[in-house]
Amino acid sequence: MKKFGNLAAAALVLGAAFSTTAFANSFSTTGNQPSISQSNWDFNAAPIAALSGTPATAKITNVSFSWGYRTPSYNPNNPTPYTLRATICVAGLCGQTTSTSESGETYWAGKPATSSWNFTFRAVSPQTKTFVGGLSPNGQIRLTVNYDN
Repeated sequence: MKKFGNLAAAALVLGAAFSTTAFANSFSTTGNQPSISQSNWDFNAAPIAALSGTPATAKITNVSFSWGYRTPSYNPNNPTPYTLRATICVAGLCGQTTSTSESGETYWAGKPATSSWNFTFRAVSPQTKTFVGGLSPNGQIRLTVNYDN
């Protein structure tokens, strides 16, 4: 009887290890940020595609991203003050943020993980002016998409 109990316990452990529940997956990718030359104008980054091999049935659970721009040297002709804003869209759902990074964001949960991501940047200011020297990107857009199959 004891031996049967051990076999039953082993079968339960193996059954749990090979269950059919969905496993979480993720991909990380990068994209180029556009230079921003004027306030109150949209500057679009090239769409960032999901990595090939992402299953067609995959749904987003949460995302993390970061981006940034160098502050231009002081120039009295630059628009001041200004706030950098990103509009991020995937599968027809857009959100806006002034934060240069987010981690574990669930706003896009349930959307297809195979969708392309679109980032649009704007320097929001009470003045519409050209930046002397422009706002140059400080690195790249970094995007991590977590999804369930």
